Amino acid sequence: MSSPFKAYDIRGELPRQINAAFAYRLGLAVALRQPGSVVVGHDMRQDSPGLAGALAQGLLDGGVDVLPVGMCGTEEVYFHTAASGAGAGLMVTADMVVTASRHAPSGSNAEP
Repeated sequence: MSSPFKAYDIRGELPRQINAAFAYRLGLAVALRQPGSVVVGHDMRQDSPGLAGALAQGLLDGGVDVLPVGMCGTEEVYFHTAASGAGAGLMVTADMVVTASRHAPSGSNAEP
């Protein structure tokens, strides 16, 4: 089984590799490296709101303030991350979690 961690994003098979427990643990891990606030958004796919919720809960339990955007496009996560001054943004789709740091250049996301 290959790792879901790729060079620029996290991709895996639902629910074998990517699931709510994975998203929660990812949130805890991000919280260790990114104190402050993190923007969280998700796309319109069926599993995305649950994954985003688990991710946000992990961030919260790790002591990070979560700025939820809800259903949106990746560009909106970039916008809200920069506009709010958050340390990072995370975009969740049905089979992918994309990190969007305010320090990353625009267009650095790997899109499916």
